[in-house]
Amino acid sequence: MHNYSLTQWGCILYVALMGTLVPFGLYFEAIRLIRSTHASITATLEPITAGFVSYLFLEEAMEPLQLIGGVLVIASVILLQIRSQTAPESLGQENL
Repeated sequence: MHNYSLTQWGCILYVALMGTLVPFGLYFEAIRLIRSTHASITATLEPITAGFVSYLFLEEAMEPLQLIGGVLVIASVILLQIRSQTAPESLGQENL
């Protein structure tokens, strides 16, 4: 076993909770509150958000192709959300 300091153990615990348990807990709560397809589609925004946050706080460089990809993902999420809201609920269920 490694001899980590109390501060290091606190950092490990923080990463474990805030990086794993909290996001998964929120994701499962979203699935419970909204349809799983909406939650799955919205989850594709996670890498875009991570890139944006790293650009703001870590001064990461964003190349044009990355920016175009991010815009395409965001546009796709918006279109899918709008389309799924206007689609009939019985899609694919022909006169049962």
